[in-house]
Amino acid sequence: MKTFARLFTITLLITLGTSLLGAGSYSSSLKVIKLISKENGIDRNAISVIEIDKEIISSEYIDEAYQVKYEGSTIGFAIAAKGKGRYDPFNYLIYFNKDKGIEWIRVTAYYSNHGGQIASKKWLEQFKGFTGGELKYGEDVQAISGATLSGTSITKGIAEISTKLKSSDL
Repeated sequence: MKTFARLFTITLLITLGTSLLGAGSYSSSLKVIKLISKENGIDRNAISVIEIDKEIISSEYIDEAYQVKYEGSTIGFAIAAKGKGRYDPFNYLIYFNKDKGIEWIRVTAYYSNHGGQIASKKWLEQFKGFTGGELKYGEDVQAISGATLSGTSITKGIAEISTKLKSSDL
């Protein structure tokens, strides 16, 4: 009985720790600003983000959505999203330009031992410029051996989020 109680306690602590460290939700506005500043090479003090109402752009993949402003003018949109690999969730951020085309994507948290190749900047570059529509993993998107579930999940998420953002009134 003590073994079960210890195992339960350890499992609970790992689950809570994972949620607090970002497996359930990557984003806070400060983390988003920091990443946008780094990736776009702009001063983070001049960036502001405004959270977009989840009713305007909703998806099971979206944790948070932001309109991004630089020195008061809209420069794009940032979507903090989640996907699922074989065993574990992962988080990623999609940055769209003001015309709603993807500029870059970064995997911000990946916990599984398998499928981590989807975090490669080189692999993620294939989505640059995408503005919505259908994407099929292994056809439109280069497949990665050992990352089928993660690759399929992120591809579906990117396609759905891009399409919903493009059709929104933002």
